[in-house]
Amino acid sequence: MSAPGAGASTAPDHGQPSPAPNAPSARDAFLGGAPLPQRLALRALLALERRPRGAALLERLPAAAQLARATVALIRYDDVRIAGPLGWDPAAVVARGRAVREGTARRPGEAP
Repeated sequence: MSAPGAGASTAPDHGQPSPAPNAPSARDAFLGGAPLPQRLALRALLALERRPRGAALLERLPAAAQLARATVALIRYDDVRIAGPLGWDPAAVVARGRAVREGTARRPGEAP
């Protein structure tokens, strides 16, 4: 029997829709796009980063420690619930890309 509220998310809502219960996590989606060898290496690196002894081991390899911290940051900001309140709007990025491809995009400061 679990305690009341066990398993409930403690992350702030920020008015963003919750992902579907079976939706892949931001980490899984991020790592899923990598080729298999890199995916395995990144999973191992992130597993080390999450554990105190692993993080201490990574500190002996500054480049690996920096890679682990940067990857964790990228994954964190790939989550719409975190990036949305910071101003990231994926729909606007897609619209801008379409406008560039169609040749209808304006440069910043250019009159309509």
